[in-house]
Amino acid sequence: KRSGAAAVCRRSSAECFRRAVPVLCATMAAVAGRRADDAILETMTQQLLQISSVFLVQQSELQQVRDRLKKELVRVNTISEALTSAAQQHQDAVLTVIQNYESVAAESAGDALGPVAATSAAVVAAGTAASVSEGGHRAPPPPPPPMQMSAPGAPPPHLDQALARQQSVRQVHLPPVASQPSVFTQLPAPPDEDEDEGIRYVDNLRVVGGLLGTPLKASGEFVGTPEATWFRQRSSLTGRGEDRFVPLGAAQGLEYLPTADDVGAVLRLECVGPYGGKPVAVETSPIALDPPTHAELEAFLRKGQAEFHAFTPQQEARIVLVTRKNIKVRSKSSRMGGGASTLYKQGYQRPVTAVVDEHSPQEMALQLGALKFELLMETPRMRDLAVLC
Repeated sequence: KRSGAAAVCRRSSAECFRRAVPVLCATMAAVAGRRADDAILETMTQQLLQISSVFLVQQSELQQVRDRLKKELVRVNTISEALTSAAQQHQDAVLTVIQNYESVAAESAGDALGPVAATSAAVVAAGTAASVSEGGHRAPPPPPPPMQMSAPGAPPPHLDQALARQQSVRQVHLPPVASQPSVFTQLPAPPDEDEDEGIRYVDNLRVVGGLLGTPLKASGEFVGTPEATWFRQRSSLTGRGEDRFVPLGAAQGLEYLPTADDVGAVLRLECVGPYGGKPVAVETSPIALDPPTHAELEAFLRKGQAEFHAFTPQQEARIVLVTRKNIKVRSKSSRMGGGASTLYKQGYQRPVTAVVDEHSPQEMALQLGALKFELLMETPRMRDLAVLC
């Protein structure tokens, strides 16, 4: 019995051990796996800490570079402003020397000519005063005085010609000026037209105006609403002294506001009755400047330059600089401390054309050689001044 009981105990112990071994192995494997995961996690944490420290170092270096660049930008802007100021001072000094030289030359020429220059100026003034008659119609200028032979002690002919060229250049650059509007009356009918032909749908036509910035207003005796068309006089290129009138597309109606393109040109209004017939016309004298605009142009000429601010259709800032030597179109940077850079520069030996937009009071087109700049000026007055300059 004792031997049988011992055998049963041994078998029970073996069965228990057999069952406990897998559980023990699983537990040990779990413990080993947890230790491996902890080691991996610790390794990854250390690597992340190293990467973070590298990022911090690089961020610090970038901040230092940014600070140095800011200092350099301030230094560059300071140098640019100093160079711009020095260039402007140098240009002003050169223009002052040129103006002084021209003044001395003009005084010397005037002292040498004496009464001859005064007589020439009086003749020019008399011809200008007699060129416009009453009612707004132009009269032919008086004939020039007969040529006289040079007396002993008189100035040489080449000096007189140089003074005349200088006066003609100044007269070309200064348009006519008038202090108040004029009244222009209806042109007479052709001799072969029958005055008793029938009802006159347009009669006693008159126009008041003739100044830049002042509307031309037409009135008269109308039967119905007439059809009005405005024209601008253009010189013919045939060389025969003929003139032609070109219709102004945007000018319709009995009122028209002259632009800078009209300064110095004769305008013509033709009205036709609502039922047709021959047109009735009125012609103005050359469109003149008002005294303030004329004085501002003279100030630009004395200074030797004029600066105008504008925008492109893409709303980019531009500066148009007109000097005695050339015309510059410059870009104006909108960034803090940014200056202006020259986009294009052209002298007067190449074609220069400035045309206003008939449909917008502030837009103009500046044609410099093959390049065309569409510009929107700050005000209509600034646009007209820019075109006239």
